[in-house]
Amino acid sequence: TMAPRCITAMLFITHDLRVAAKICDRIAVMHRGAIVEMRPTADLFQQPDHAYTRSLLAAVPGLQPTRP
Repeated sequence: TMAPRCITAMLFITHDLRVAAKICDRIAVMHRGAIVEMRPTADLFQQPDHAYTRSLLAAVPGLQPTRP
């Protein structure tokens, strides 16, 4: 017999990208009411695709994202 599986999801809205990085597997970045990028957290922090995401990451003190 297979044990039941629990799949959970949570919507966490924050301006603190450091906190989001610690608790989220995936991050969606919104700009002017639209999602402009949604990726696994590590991918988003290492190589952000969208210019707005890059600017958000650049604004976090001590965090230097890799530029594509």
